[in-house]
Amino acid sequence: MKTTSKLITPLIIAAFFALLAPMQAGDKDKSNRTITLVCDQHGFSGRPAGPTIIDLNEAEGAVTIHEGGIITHYQGILGAGNSRTLKARFTKSTITFADSDRDYTINRLTGIVDIIWTTEEKNTLRYRWTCHVGNAQF
Repeated sequence: MKTTSKLITPLIIAAFFALLAPMQAGDKDKSNRTITLVCDQHGFSGRPAGPTIIDLNEAEGAVTIHEGGIITHYQGILGAGNSRTLKARFTKSTITFADSDRDYTINRLTGIVDIIWTTEEKNTLRYRWTCHVGNAQF
């Protein structure tokens, strides 16, 4: 009886680690993938020309913004087609990043992006985008 229990205990431990290893590998694969957010812009004078796309890469600590642009009454379409990659800080609850004149904070639970924009005239504008994870539709 003692011989059987001595064999079973190492087998159970080996089986546990064999099951645990693929789970850990799967977690690493998830952290290397890019998650795409599709965002509707709000708070501008004008209306969105299209959605803004944000690609999140937590493993690289980076975001790439592809701006959909804004249709203004006086200047036509602004910002459409602009893309830029920025360093980002990923926490459990937020993703923060900045460019030369804007600070972005994404709430990871709600998908809301709060933006603070400091203009050349040193005015501060606040606006937000509502985002959802992009999934193939067909």
